[in-house]
Formats: sequence, C-alpha cells, structure tokens
Amino acid sequence: MFPLVYISSAYTKGDQGLNVRFQMDMFKKLVQMTAMPVAPLWLHFQHIAHPMPYEFWMDYDKAVILRCDALVRLNVSYPEYGYFQAESSGADREVAFAKEIGVPVLFNLQDLDTWLTSEWPKLKRQTLSESKLLQQALSAAQTQTVSDTT
Repeated sequence: MFPLVYISSAYTKGDQGLNVRFQMDMFKKLVQMTAMPVAPLWLHFQHIAHPMPYEFWMDYDKAVILRCDALVRLNVSYPEYGYFQAESSGADREVAFAKEIGVPVLFNLQDLDTWLTSEWPKLKRQTLSESKLLQQALSAAQTQTVSDTT
C-alpha cells in the first residue's frame, strides 16, 4: 500500500499550460518516490470542456484532500523556460485545509522523501490496524443485517 499524496501548486496565476504540465511531471516523480500522487490540475481539461465556478473546484479539492495521506505544496519551476510561479491563493487554501484536518503538509520533494521513508511506515501500520478494525465492524454489521432480514 502506497500513500496518497495530493500535489498542490499554482494554477490560475501565470501560464496555466505550464502549471498543468508541472503537476504531470511531479506525478511521475512522486510515483518514482513510491507515492500514489493526486494531480488535481488534470481537471484543467474537465474545466475547459465543462467550466465550473472556482469555489466548486475548491470544494472538490477539499473532498479529495480529506482522502489523502499527505499534501505536498510545490512552486512551479521550469528554469529552461525562465518560468517560476510560487503565488497561489488556491494552493494556500489547500494547505490551510490540510493542516486544519491533520493531513501532513510538506513543502518540497526532499521533505516528502523523508516523510515517505520515516513517517509513512508508522502511519501505514496504524492505518492497516484501523482498516482491520473497520473490516471487522463492517463484517459484523453485514452479519447483523443478514440476521435481521431472515
């Protein structure tokens, strides 16, 4: 089982195309780091086809962050294009929400790598234990439901 890691970075500030590409590139890097990345800027294409209000996307992102094991807040950087974008009120809101609900927030790939190797294994054991308890509870509830209907 690999941790689900939300990538938070600029979207509406600067060049949206480069910002989306950045998350695609980070997705590959996070997979190589043994994480299961969530790249919300892939929804750029959904938004182009079927535009939704900004606050809908913020609510959507919060719903996704609730399911993640960590969030990594990154600055978009493509030195070869002379492009750098750090400012993002949306990404700042995602960070604040993650902190509010207790999702670990990391601010660079090195810190994420440290978290993956030192903190995640501890959380994974706890999560697996909770998952076993959840499975037992679900099994008991299903057994109860079956006996209630017979």
